[in-house]
Amino acid sequence: MSNGDVSGANLTGANVSRANVSGLADSAADDLSNILYYITIIPAIVFLIFVVLVIVPITTFSGKLFRLPIVGGLAEKQANR
Repeated sequence: MSNGDVSGANLTGANVSRANVSGLADSAADDLSNILYYITIIPAIVFLIFVVLVIVPITTFSGKLFRLPIVGGLAEKQANR
């Protein structure tokens, strides 16, 4: 067995495909898409927190009934038990 022959087959002159090798450009593109995702999702979360913590108390203290779209119905069911 020669030095380059590890599996019993002669690998001398074999071409190795580099199509599956991930380079720096692919990694950078993935990082950029992740950054853009967080740039768009974080302001949306901050806006929802602002609405819940500022707008809802203002409307309720003025005497109006304000129900949040998803949890408002659940909270009303729990309160009427």
